[in-house]
Order: sequence, then structure tokens, then C-alpha cells
Amino acid sequence: MANSSIITTGSIRQQFADTSLPADPTNTIELPGSRHWPDSLREQLTSTLTPAGVLIPIYDRPDTGLSVLLTQRSAELKHHAGQISFPGGRMEPEDGDIAVTALRETEEEVGILSGQRAQNGQKPMLRLKYLSRDTNVKPGQLVVSTGRGKLFPKDVALGTIVSIDRGPINSEALVKPAVDFATVQTVFVLTNPK
Repeated sequence: MANSSIITTGSIRQQFADTSLPADPTNTIELPGSRHWPDSLREQLTSTLTPAGVLIPIYDRPDTGLSVLLTQRSAELKHHAGQISFPGGRMEPEDGDIAVTALRETEEEVGILSGQRAQNGQKPMLRLKYLSRDTNVKPGQLVVSTGRGKLFPKDVALGTIVSIDRGPINSEALVKPAVDFATVQTVFVLTNPK
């Protein structure tokens, strides 16, 4: 007999299949019991909201099942220093909608590489998007895994920075993969590199 309380990637997809983004990300729902709060507190909470988006990355790990990726904010930040959080942040006017904000902020914080198809006989490349406009990334630098998500060990070579495209808002790096995927025949994954 199946247990209906077990959460799977399929049940999560089904639960959120008919949801949509709010037209106004600052349109909030009153918390239960908040009507009894002093008017000044309710006013302060609702008048100072800044639109922000977070991504809740859920991935299925073969050894432990579903996991959620969290980030730890830098201790040097002015606000929320050192806090554990979902990746995300403040909406920028150029974002268009809150989903773009969540994806942009996640890539800025976590540095998620995405693939780029080969074009005109060239080899496939990787893209590291939404880096800060003033990033210190330079061609020739090695890109490695952080190990933070616990999916891959720390310091696995992923590729080398080929070029940086610095835009008015953010930067994007073109990354040559560390391996030629067309010639890979066998892959070994170290689960305990000690």
C-alpha cells in the first residue's frame, strides 16, 4: 500500500502545477491573528516591503532523497550577515517579473553553470550567468565546484573561463568545460574523497 504522505518530485510538480505568479509581488496576505496587532506595526510591515524573489532548489539525491539547497550569507554584508537563506534577493527594475529575480539572484549567489549547444562545428561551452557587473573573474581562471550542495565534492574542476561579457547590469562568463563530453566513455564519482 502506497503512503500518500511521502513527498516526491512528482507530487511537488503536481501540487504547484496550477499556480501562477502574482501580478504584484508586494501584494501580501495577512497573517492569521495579525488583525489584532497594533495598527502602527501592521502599517510598518506593509509599507516597507521591497519586492524580492527566492528560489527553493529541490533536488533528488540518490543517497538521501529530496534535498533543499540553502545558502549562507557573507559575514561582511550590512544586512542579514551570516544568515542561512534560500538563494534570492531584491527585484531589480530590469527583471520583468519575480521569477526572473529569483533565477538571476540564485545564479549570482550560487554560480550555477548552464550548457550552451555547439554552434557551427564548435565544441559545446558552459555559461556562468548573472555575475555581478564588477566581478573579479578573468579569462584563464579555473571554475570548480563548491561542494555546498553536497551533490558534488568540493574543488572538482568544471572548466576554465574563456571570456567575460560585462553588461550594464551584470556580467556573464563563457566557460570551456574541463572535459570533452563527446569523448567521455566512463565517469567515476567520488562519494567520499577522504
